[in-house]
This record gives sequence, structure tokens and C-alpha cells, in this order.
Amino acid sequence: MGQLRGILPKVKFLSYIRRTSGVESFILDEPVNSVREALNVIADKYPQLRELILDDVPEVSFILGGKNLLIPRDLDLPFTETLTIGPIVAGG
Repeated sequence: MGQLRGILPKVKFLSYIRRTSGVESFILDEPVNSVREALNVIADKYPQLRELILDDVPEVSFILGGKNLLIPRDLDLPFTETLTIGPIVAGG
């Protein structure tokens, strides 16, 4: 046990990311260990999102199971819960 291989959590897209990808959500079709690996798979599956999600300063926010990820530090977290990718929201 202890290995993360084989986990296929859900990915959800919000707002303009949903419109750009053409889907609301999906399950990755290959196992990954980390959020970083998941983002690479997503970028391969939806190349139109590549610059939005893989840029050094992403233009989107990443929420893993309700936790807002601080990029790039959190990209190596295990991909064990739903990953939501949406617009950056700023308060005022």
C-alpha cells in the first residue's frame, strides 16, 4: 500500500476554462501521483489550456479537494481528490 499509482480522481473546469475545454469535468484516463503530473496530462488532452495551466504564473486557480493551491509549492501534492480549475478570484 502507500503507493498512489492507480488513483484517477476527477478534474472540474469552471467558467471560461469550461468553455475553452468544451467539458465540465472528466476523470483522467491515466494514473498520476501529483497535481503537477495531472496538469501535464490535462495539457496534453486539452492543448488549448496549456498556456493557462502550465505557465510559470498560471492564469487560473487550482483547488484540490477544497484547498486553494499555492503555486508552484503545492504542485507536488498527491492528486487524491477532485481538482477544480477556475478563474482567479480576487477580493477587494
